[in-house]
Amino acid sequence: MKRIRDNKPIKILLFEDNPGDVCLFLETLREIPSTRYETIHVDSLAQGILLLDKQHIDIIILDLGLPNSHHLESLKKLKSLEPRIPIVILTGNDDEETALFAVQQGAQDYLVKQKINADALSRAIHYSIERQKLQDKLFSLALIDYLTGLYNRRGFFTLAEHHLKLAERMNKNCHLLFLDIDNLKTINDNYGHFQGDLYLKKTAEILIHSFRDSDIISRIGGDEFVVLIPDTSTQGAQNTVSRFQNNINEVNKREGLNLSVSVGIATFSPNTNLSLQELLNKADKNLYDKRRKEKNGRGERI
Repeated sequence: MKRIRDNKPIKILLFEDNPGDVCLFLETLREIPSTRYETIHVDSLAQGILLLDKQHIDIIILDLGLPNSHHLESLKKLKSLEPRIPIVILTGNDDEETALFAVQQGAQDYLVKQKINADALSRAIHYSIERQKLQDKLFSLALIDYLTGLYNRRGFFTLAEHHLKLAERMNKNCHLLFLDIDNLKTINDNYGHFQGDLYLKKTAEILIHSFRDSDIISRIGGDEFVVLIPDTSTQGAQNTVSRFQNNINEVNKREGLNLSVSVGIATFSPNTNLSLQELLNKADKNLYDKRRKEKNGRGERI
């Protein structure tokens, strides 16, 4: 695996208040070959925040159960202070659901303490740093859609290509959604582009509210949006689409809108040799087929 910084050790800030877990973490770190690490250990959020002002840190390893902090509040605090430092969450077997939610809130990854080994720890550290670097690069380039604040087409392809390669290496499935706002041209023609832009921005807001932070949401042009959902089952993707449609219904009822979005889904499985463009084409075709069936009265909108 490529080194993150060629001549220097990877500097880790470890937030952990259990001495036994600290020893286990350091012992596991020593088992990782070919990479040097330097660990700074703190047992409170306040102590770590003081260090962040004085030290260069490559990655934060955070136990959400620190004293004087309230689980995800510690993550939110660190992300607000140092948004460019990747964070990996430490959790126990009984709190994995919270750790998954932490990833949705901006953590790059999580590790279950009882399952940590050298390979898992090395992979989490290196991939988290690389993903954070890639995200920072995206924001530094002109890869954001001016109207919605989502990734534009170029931003989506840059980030999604990376995630598909990662999914292939880790033998994980991904799902791609192709979304199209229904009748946007009619809205523009009848009510003006200001109303059309409102529907585009509202769709973006609902997408952000409905999907995880780790999902890649983009407006790729006109009335078309795409979402790449890494590491999820087909049922999980369908559940997310249902949540998205329910959120649209709630917004329509609350704000008096008539927003409607059609969705097509395509699955990426490792070793299928599907390119990102082919995956997009497949999801777009599935959307078109659904619309055709609905028009002929033989299908239901998902």
